[in-house]
Amino acid sequence: TPMPSNSGRALSEIVYSSELILVTESNYPYSEIPGGFEPDLMYAGHTGMADFGFSDGHVKSLKPNATALPTNLWTIDQSAASNVLIAFLDVAQKSYK
Repeated sequence: TPMPSNSGRALSEIVYSSELILVTESNYPYSEIPGGFEPDLMYAGHTGMADFGFSDGHVKSLKPNATALPTNLWTIDQSAASNVLIAFLDVAQKSYK
């Protein structure tokens, strides 16, 4: 079942295309995760890192915490990462072996 559609964004709104995550690996068996994303679903198979695909097309291996601090790579405007996001990424990071 496809994810619900949203209003989308114009490409011209992406100012820092090399700093905006579009996709990442997960342990979920489907391409879409319904109802949210749990920290233990974040893939951790690359020495404690996951691969993240960015809006400019490059892919980079990062530790989860590095995707929110010092720069929040999850928002189009690079607004400060919320405490909820930081806590989520902390749990994901700690679950890495």
